[in-house]
Amino acid sequence: RFLPATITVMLLCFSAVVQASILDSLIGFCKRAVWARPRCTTAAVVATAKGGFGNEAAPKRPKAAAKVQKKRTAQRIDAIDFYDRAKVLAGQGNHLEAMQLYKKARVAMGRASGKNSSDYAKICSNLGSTFRVLGKLDFAIELYQEAKLAFAWSLGPEHPSCISCLIMLADTQREVGGLGEAETILKEAISTSASRLEICYNEYMLALRTLARLYKATNRLADCEPLLLEERRVQALALKHGFAQ
Repeated sequence: RFLPATITVMLLCFSAVVQASILDSLIGFCKRAVWARPRCTTAAVVATAKGGFGNEAAPKRPKAAAKVQKKRTAQRIDAIDFYDRAKVLAGQGNHLEAMQLYKKARVAMGRASGKNSSDYAKICSNLGSTFRVLGKLDFAIELYQEAKLAFAWSLGPEHPSCISCLIMLADTQREVGGLGEAETILKEAISTSASRLEICYNEYMLALRTLARLYKATNRLADCEPLLLEERRVQALALKHGFAQ
């Protein structure tokens, strides 16, 4: 009669041992999971509180962006002031002082609006013309090239300002003896302006005359005749459609 009671006690003891073992295993697993989890550092907490994620840098503060914008606005105002004063001096024949102011305007506008803006291109073009008057033709060519790229980027290659810049560049190339370069540039100006004749009439006519003058100066009189005929044709077309200025 004592045998069933003994077996029962043994089973209860075995069950308690198994449960204790399982509990120890669960506690060990939980500890390992906790320690294996990535820790949240103070820097991560601060970055997250500022609007970032983890170790990413927090976004720029609105005050900093406003400060940058205010500085650029001031630089643009300075650039316009330098430019206006330079134009007055150039109109009075004081090209040396005008050149200095145009240089300042170029730097200020480049910082304010970027070197691909139309305002920057306009300043470069005027500075190039001032260098040309002063006989510094190499500098003039560099400025016209820079202006041409900026006009093309900001306004498009078919804009009248860009084509005018091409014509001035070509004429300056002719003055330094770059006749081949001048001819290539003028042909580009003629081709581009012909596609937008309704807004580039004046530039088209100027490019034709400038190329004709180049041919005449190099005794290529046979090449002048087609240009003169084209000039008359376009003049009649402009009168007919009313886009001559």
